[in-house]
Amino acid sequence: MLTLQLERYFYPHIMVKADPEFKGKQGFSGKLALKTKITSISQEERRWEVSLRITTVPQDHPTPYKLELETVGIFKVSPDFPEEEIESLVRIAGSSTLYSAAREFLLIITGRGPFGVVSLPSITFQKKQKKTKEDKVQLESEESAKAP
Repeated sequence: MLTLQLERYFYPHIMVKADPEFKGKQGFSGKLALKTKITSISQEERRWEVSLRITTVPQDHPTPYKLELETVGIFKVSPDFPEEEIESLVRIAGSSTLYSAAREFLLIITGRGPFGVVSLPSITFQKKQKKTKEDKVQLESEESAKAP
């Protein structure tokens, strides 16, 4: 068995709305907010639920699309994986898996939109070990991203 097995995933909430007032170039150049939530479903079976919500951050200028997308995945952790490291594994690898699925999903949906595709930027779900003055303060379960 793999260390982390995705059993299934689904999209309980999807909203992609093109802004008819947008007059810029094709493609997406807004800010995105990401929120993750992990929940243990069964400690004995080592099953976890990961929820990832991606939304556009309101801007003071028109952006091509307003997005709200939530994806939920059910994961199972190998019995050989150390108990004390499970939550970290699920948070990082589970969230990354769902983010990749959401990227492909948005590429497909926005590929038929009037302003070109939204391609989510690469990010990491690992917590930073050391903060500097330049680092933005992040909540433990939230990330933000800027699309190219």
